Amino acid sequence: MKVFNKIGLIGLKLAANLIPTNHKQVLFYSKPDFSDNGRALYEEFVRQALDKEYSVVWLVNGNCSELSKKYPGIRFFSHRSAKGFIEFAKSKYIFKSHTLYGNVRSKKQVVTLVWHGMGIKGPMDYFKYEPDFADYLTVSSDIYRYRLAARFKMTPSHCITTGLPRNDYLFQGKYRKCLDALPKVAEHPGCRTILWMPTFHTNKNSGDKAGKYYELGIPVVTEQDIPRLNNHLCEKNIVLLIKLHPHVIGEGSINNMDYSNIQVFSDKDLPADCSLYHLLGGVDAMFTDYSSVFTDFMLLDRPIAFVYDDFEEYKKKPGFAFERVDLMMPGVHIRNIEDMYQFISDFAEGIDKGAEERRILNRFINFYCDGKNSLRVLESIGLIKN
Repeated sequence: MKVFNKIGLIGLKLAANLIPTNHKQVLFYSKPDFSDNGRALYEEFVRQALDKEYSVVWLVNGNCSELSKKYPGIRFFSHRSAKGFIEFAKSKYIFKSHTLYGNVRSKKQVVTLVWHGMGIKGPMDYFKYEPDFADYLTVSSDIYRYRLAARFKMTPSHCITTGLPRNDYLFQGKYRKCLDALPKVAEHPGCRTILWMPTFHTNKNSGDKAGKYYELGIPVVTEQDIPRLNNHLCEKNIVLLIKLHPHVIGEGSINNMDYSNIQVFSDKDLPADCSLYHLLGGVDAMFTDYSSVFTDFMLLDRPIAFVYDDFEEYKKKPGFAFERVDLMMPGVHIRNIEDMYQFISDFAEGIDKGAEERRILNRFINFYCDGKNSLRVLESIGLIKN
């Protein structure tokens, strides 16, 4: 099977180099479709009127006609189709968040990996990328510039310290529209919100084997804990928003529960012109575990708690990117349900434990806090003159 895969990649690379390059075409690719860093970068591209100078295409995994109805005026192509590959091979500039066509490329293309998180997961040999698969890699600071350069077999000079494009959404002020679209928030005027975003753990749907398996899709909390947790949230006028990892969305049984102050949601529940990171700009605190989202949320200087009870298991597989990863996790560490109740009580009283260490670390994690990351990316690769 590996031999056939290699032959296929050689064929794709040959085709990519034979198809003539359109020096005025730009291609975007993200997972999920039309989301995250790619979407933020595309919207800045349009804001700068570059779509008047360049032809733009999006490669997607979903239904192109449905996406065209939702986002009229954008040309979508299936990345599994021959036409999609031809559009890819024609494009001079490629912006992608994940592996695309086995990372084959033409020497005439300018490929930028707009990586989807400055995280703490995965050892140094976690990624199996070949050298020169991209010309640029976006990072948020020098810590990640050197860390990711080593991981992706790139020279540090090819890592551009621009900040992640999606973090521009944190500063755009559209969060109220997102919050009001979630029924449990709308039902509690004046409530405060905690957003819980766990990363992937061991689960059946995706086949991930990382840490423990959680029937609810979230660590620490069991089904028996939910009623008391909801009552505690209700007493404090707090709504807990739960956004499961994409690998767990269809599996976590928390989806099937209905409580007054707990809202499970997905990207589909947000308005079409908004994204998860618009919502992130308006929540008051965050629960996570080992997800890179906390490095983005640090830009807002709000309380963070790390909720986990499988550190040793996760350390074995997939592992962590830092020797003392605990020093990269500034905030309260919740390892049992009583810890969670205490954090919620402190949060309701305005107590923000870990604020000082969070602010110090943020200066090393995020060089820019100005909402102009997308603009910097476009300038760094020469599409906009600085």
